[in-house]
Amino acid sequence: MSAITKDEARFREAMMAEHAWAEQHEAAIHYSQSASRDNWLGGKPREHVKLPTDMDCSSYATYLISRAMWEVYGHEVSALDPSGYNWNAVGNSTSIAAHAKKLHRVVPLLEARKGDLAVGSGKHVSILVQRPSKDPKGPDKHLGTDALVSSHGNEGGPAGITLKSEVAYEGVMPIFVRAWVKP
Repeated sequence: MSAITKDEARFREAMMAEHAWAEQHEAAIHYSQSASRDNWLGGKPREHVKLPTDMDCSSYATYLISRAMWEVYGHEVSALDPSGYNWNAVGNSTSIAAHAKKLHRVVPLLEARKGDLAVGSGKHVSILVQRPSKDPKGPDKHLGTDALVSSHGNEGGPAGITLKSEVAYEGVMPIFVRAWVKP
């Protein structure tokens, strides 16, 4: 795996900072799959969303990427939109997976980095908030599944769980999508 650039490191740090802010305000971030889940797209990306707001798992992941992109570049970089919609709409886990496959952004679990997306069977998307372990003698003998992920998949989110728990809940190992593509 290649080393990350300064811009990529800043991007991932910005995603994690926004994720921490969202977890602190989870009571005001409601779960919804309605059209209101992309209302934040009309705001200024340098600002936090106006609370209360509605999001679902794909809207939340897209929001984190959008905020991080603005922190690094200060303007829209359509190459970073995980659904490929040029920030005109929020996609869903199916569009995120399809766009990732089209652009060859799918990576193996052990190459996934903090801030990358875990997309499971077109039904759910979460973000890695901790890199997978490469130590098979670590706390979880299922290589890499000790990683922590977070999503906004229900009203109690955004919330974090282990990848192993997410796989057990979803019933499938997700694909891992590189959240950063050098623009």
